Amino acid sequence: LNSDFFNSLKEDANNNYSKSTFYAFNGINYRSASERDIAIFYTEAGIPFKYEPEVWFNGMNKPAYPDFVLLIPELDTCKFHEHCGLMSFDNYIREVSLKCGTYARSGLLMDQDVFFTYSSDDVKLDFRYLSAKLNAVVYGTMLNFNQ
Repeated sequence: LNSDFFNSLKEDANNNYSKSTFYAFNGINYRSASERDIAIFYTEAGIPFKYEPEVWFNGMNKPAYPDFVLLIPELDTCKFHEHCGLMSFDNYIREVSLKCGTYARSGLLMDQDVFFTYSSDDVKLDFRYLSAKLNAVVYGTMLNFNQ
């Protein structure tokens, strides 16, 4: 999962659910204020990303649409960021579980290749937490490169 993989991804490919124009940023409509704010964070930090690109993994009969695929150019590697904002809904929890299984069956490691953040109406995403999660997955990759 390198820059060639990243460059091959089609941006904003998930049309399975509607998006509000209320959460627009840089020409993309995001599903929530939190996802839009995450896009702003990555843009301001200079981190290349694609929002909800179509991703095919071996053995899948339909694509996955990660919330964000990040490119870490210094390491020529990609990271998957899933932001969970509806954890009080059973169907949503089931979908998140299925995504976790898809990632795991594809050989991706949780908190190494894929990381999750959460928010709700009561608990807003703290961007210090996002920074810490991102630093942990990048640093973990650096450690693995040096073994």
